[in-house]
Amino acid sequence: MNRAINKKLIAIIAIVALVAILGVCLVACNSDNVGKKLEDKGYSVVKLNENSEGFGKTIYDSVKDNSSFKEGLFATKGLNYVVIVWYDNLDAAKEAESGLKTPFTTVHRADKIVYVGTQQGVEDAK
Repeated sequence: MNRAINKKLIAIIAIVALVAILGVCLVACNSDNVGKKLEDKGYSVVKLNENSEGFGKTIYDSVKDNSSFKEGLFATKGLNYVVIVWYDNLDAAKEAESGLKTPFTTVHRADKIVYVGTQQGVEDAK
């Protein structure tokens, strides 16, 4: 009888731990949290959407037609900048990563998120 109770208790603890880990992971990496982190570091942050203006609008216009585009940010601080784009699938993120590589930018992909900008901008956003 004690073994059955122990197994149930362990299963319940494992489920609670899994839910907690997923909650932290899913909430921790979205445009609101990354934008707040960059603002705390002194960056001016613009969400990439239909209401964006200036360079943010230009970036949004270039990614909005990609059906895998989920959300994005553009942030600047002095000469440093970073564009962060979240995609719905890994293939789209990999394609964007390969298409954005130039000698003048730093490109980093973390799963379905692509960072492109100056080295310092990308490091600050990660």
